[in-house]
Amino acid sequence: MEERRYRLRQGPEIVGFLRDIHGSLFYSRDGFWWTGIPVRYEHVDEWTGWMDVQRKRIYEWDLVEYTTADNKKDLFAVLRKQSDHLFGLRNIKTDDFFPFSIRGVELFEASRCKVISHVFINPELMEAWDLRDE
Repeated sequence: MEERRYRLRQGPEIVGFLRDIHGSLFYSRDGFWWTGIPVRYEHVDEWTGWMDVQRKRIYEWDLVEYTTADNKKDLFAVLRKQSDHLFGLRNIKTDDFFPFSIRGVELFEASRCKVISHVFINPELMEAWDLRDE
C-alpha cells in the first residue's frame, strides 16, 4: 500500500487523522483538511484498507454490523492480530475471529459492513475480551 491512514485518539476521543504517503506525514483534525502540523494523540488506530457500505473508512477498534446474503445481521469488532498483522472481524457473541482475507481471497464483502461504534468506548467489551489499547 502506497498510503497508510490512521485515526488518532486521546483516550476514547478521536482528535484527528494521519496520512503517511511514502514517509511524508500529513495531519487533519476532520479528515478533510490536511497539513504538516502534528496533532497531539495517545493512541493510533490503523485503517484496514476497507470502506463500509456508507463509504466510511473501517479502522481497527471499530464495531461493525455485518449483513449476510440471507439478511442476518451480526456485530463484529475490527481487530488486528499482532503476530501476523492480519486484520479481521471478531464476533461479539461467539468470540470467533475471521480474517478479512486469506492469501488475497476476501472472506467478507465491505459493502455488507456498516460502522456503528468503536470498541475503545466500550470498556466492558474490552475487559471481557482482555483487550488492551496499545
